[in-house]
Amino acid sequence: AFVMTVMGGAVRGQATLVSFNSDGFTLNWSAVNSVASVPIKYVAIGGDDITNATSSVFAMTTASGDQSLTGLGFQPDFIMVIPEHAGYTTGSFTNANAFFGTGFAAASSTGIGQGLFVACDEDGEGSAVTTRYQSATNTIMTLIVAENSCSNIDGYADVKTFDADGFTITKTDPPAANRNIHYLAIKGGQWNASKFNSLTATGQQSISGVGFEPQGVF
Repeated sequence: AFVMTVMGGAVRGQATLVSFNSDGFTLNWSAVNSVASVPIKYVAIGGDDITNATSSVFAMTTASGDQSLTGLGFQPDFIMVIPEHAGYTTGSFTNANAFFGTGFAAASSTGIGQGLFVACDEDGEGSAVTTRYQSATNTIMTLIVAENSCSNIDGYADVKTFDADGFTITKTDPPAANRNIHYLAIKGGQWNASKFNSLTATGQQSISGVGFEPQGVF
């Protein structure tokens, strides 16, 4: 389910999902922080409108163009992705550099809305080496760390279609090597992934064009 690490990659907590229950969920902790308890923030998704969900990982390949992922067993309406970046390996936590990125794609009456945010902080340099990207037209972006730079884009892609047994991405800029992309796919519910610009003065701001009354916003 998740892993918590400290600088240098040491694991300070690791848990897997055992079950979903009538009033929550059960985790099994295989590693813990014995010094202090750590608050864990979460978003729980449920309701009769959600009919299928799955999470897994696929390799975004080096070929440009379309790449289809199958085997989900349903046509998703929403996906959330967390990409691995160049120099990282699934299950390895020894890299001191910090990356975080997440992307979304959602089916709506007007098409597929999508967006992403990626940030990087390179460790061990004389001065701060950081970067960040955001996009309202792509769902996946991976980065490469170079000396005194972590702003090199390795590859990016958008979600082209939600298919009967999965989804298809279009790689405008494919990665230099296969990159693992972790994803959560959900069928059912109402979704909208888009963007808005923040205010430049204090006060209330109404965001319209969602197409329905939301029950939550991330």
